[in-house]
This record gives sequence, C-alpha cells and structure tokens, in this order.
Amino acid sequence: MIQSGATMRPALRLVVAALSLWTFVGPAVAQDKTLTEGRPLTRLGDAFPIGLGEGALLAGVGASLQRASADRGALPILFLYGPFRNVQLGLGTTLSSHPHDVDDPHAGDLTGSARVNFGRETVALPSFAAALSVTIPTGVDAKETIYELKGYASKTLGFSLYSHLNASVDFADRLDGKEHQGRYKLAVGANYPLPEFAPLVIAGDVFSDQSWRAGQPNTTGIEAGVRYRLRPNLYWDAGVGTEFAGPRDRAVLFITTGVTFGFTIGRR
Repeated sequence: MIQSGATMRPALRLVVAALSLWTFVGPAVAQDKTLTEGRPLTRLGDAFPIGLGEGALLAGVGASLQRASADRGALPILFLYGPFRNVQLGLGTTLSSHPHDVDDPHAGDLTGSARVNFGRETVALPSFAAALSVTIPTGVDAKETIYELKGYASKTLGFSLYSHLNASVDFADRLDGKEHQGRYKLAVGANYPLPEFAPLVIAGDVFSDQSWRAGQPNTTGIEAGVRYRLRPNLYWDAGVGTEFAGPRDRAVLFITTGVTFGFTIGRR
C-alpha cells in the first residue's frame, strides 16, 4: 500500500476527476507533445504546449534505488489541458511508498502549473516558453508552499532532432536557517524519432539540481527514455537514469514507466 488516510484523499479526488472528464469528453485525438517532465524523462520538458482544446492524463509508476536510505516506489499522476492556443494548464501529484521521506515535493502534495509558449522557432532562435508552478502542502509532513518559475527553449537541429534547455528556480515560503532561499535546476537534452520505427521517439538529458540545504553539493545525473505511440490517443513511455554526483543519499538508479491518454474537449 502506498499511502493511507488524509494523504490519499487529494490524490484520489484528482484521479477520479480526471477519469470522469476523460469519460465524458469528445473523440480522442493524437497527443503529440513529446516531452513532459516526468515522462519519459524526470527533469526535461519541451517548449511546446498541448493543442487548443486537447488534454492528457498521464499515469505511471516509478522506482528509485538509493545509496544511503531505503529504496522507494512512486505513482505519479498528471492531468494536462490546453484552454487557449499556446497555453497549457497542469495539475498533478505523486504517491510514494515512503511518504515520510523528505522529498521535494512531499508525497501527496498537489502541484498546479500554467505554461505559455511565445511562438514558433525561427532560423536563428528556438521556441521559448515559461511556466509558473505552485505546490501546496497537502502531503505527508508537508508544511511549505513551493513556487517554481521555469524557462524552456527548444530548437530543431536538423533531421527531426530536437534539442532542449530547461532552467528553473524554486522558492519555498518556509525555510530554516540552513536552507537556500531559492534553488536552481538545469537540464539539457534532446529527443529524436527513429525513422524506421515511426511511432518511436528516444530522448536523453543531463541535469543538475541545487540542494535546498546550504553546503551540500548539487545532485547531477543523466537519464534516457523512449516514447511509443500505441494508438492515436494512447502512448507508452519508459525512462531510466542515475544520479552520479551529489549528496551521499542519492539515487543509484531510477526507473519510470507509464501511459498517456489523449483527448479533446469540444471543437478545436
């Protein structure tokens, strides 16, 4: 059992609402957004929002083998919707097998986000996007609200190879004297569709996350993943990575997998 009691209720309400919406919306269409943080890569996202009137429900499972603490499992859930052109809204949470571990965010916290794309890429410039996320402390042992401001840049390098750069800064409203007021995260990577397997996309990135705790080294790692279109409205993805530098208790190996259901609401 992953969690129990009050921690489960916000996440269960999110799942029920998303599944109910998926039941009553119109015909499903292809959801072509390739990179969403957590699927198939945990750190990297692209600058492209889902289309106007389109939505997606992402559900999966993950496992992390730790160097100095108990291994853990996770169930991430994310709902995305495009209410306007070039705008994407999101609502998500993650359940954990070890909800009392001090993760960021805590197990069961709800995160809402709004992302805006500023236009297509040009010959000289990539496509840019920015997102604001707010994580509220609905999870186990959580007390602080976390605000994240994130920037995205995506550029075609040729032969359908896309490169991506993500940079973000987090702020928490409750800190002790040994924590940073703000924390930065960086990720750079790429994704590429395999021509001989048209529905298959491979992706990879390198990332570095600053620690909340002052004096601790950055968590630095690498990951790779695949995304496969099973049907026009159904995708499967999987990713694997390692944190090869950073604090003593870091992930030797982490694995994620799951599915994405795409749908439309009304006319686009």
